[in-house]
Amino acid sequence: NKTHHISISKFITLIFICFAYYLLKISYFPTEGYLEGYNQLKWDSIKLNLEPAKLISNVLNYLTYLFLFIWIPIIYYFDVLFRNKIELHRTKKNYKFFNNYLLLIILSAFAIFPYLVLNKSSNILYLADYFQRHAFLLAPISSIFFAMMFRDMNKINVFKNKANLNFYLIIFIFMNLILLNYGNIRKIESYHFRKNIVIELKNYGQIPKGDVQIIVKNAPADLRSFEVSHIFYKSYNIAGWWGIVS
Repeated sequence: NKTHHISISKFITLIFICFAYYLLKISYFPTEGYLEGYNQLKWDSIKLNLEPAKLISNVLNYLTYLFLFIWIPIIYYFDVLFRNKIELHRTKKNYKFFNNYLLLIILSAFAIFPYLVLNKSSNILYLADYFQRHAFLLAPISSIFFAMMFRDMNKINVFKNKANLNFYLIIFIFMNLILLNYGNIRKIESYHFRKNIVIELKNYGQIPKGDVQIIVKNAPADLRSFEVSHIFYKSYNIAGWWGIVS
């Protein structure tokens, strides 16, 4: 968009600042203790994390954000065609149309690449805990993508027998509302799960200090080690436990 032009020099400067910040941080302000080496890129770990099995698994996780909704424009497209009895080979191809989406897909690749090299990803159904932060950079890209999608769906609806675009838009909104409410339910379950563990530990009495393992089936929460420690601290008001949930 030439209205808001950014020069190449400014673009290169922004990239340089990002890399300079990262290098200065790991050189002069490295993480220590439990977080030593956390999220630091090393060639050996990059090669390991970009192995086909891990890479495909993580990419498929991110693709769930697209696959869950992409059927909407596909069904809409055929709805328009069948309503007006238009053959597929007679429709005109707009390469600029495809180019816009290609640019967004490339931008998405840049957004998820840092997580891929660290063997991290997020699925659209990971709604209970902290995994969704791994898809944070996809939020503005997805907003642009789906806004363009419905704009273009409206553009092809120019024939005599029009498809009901509002119906598909309502489905899209309804699906998102289901996901949001499901996420809220999962977070409530997670809160009560943690709260009940604290209550049970208080009722049971203090256990020996040290490493602990909480074994549970179908847990509605993914607890990290320091969260387990905090649960025991809330139960006994003493910092003496470190553990995992399995």
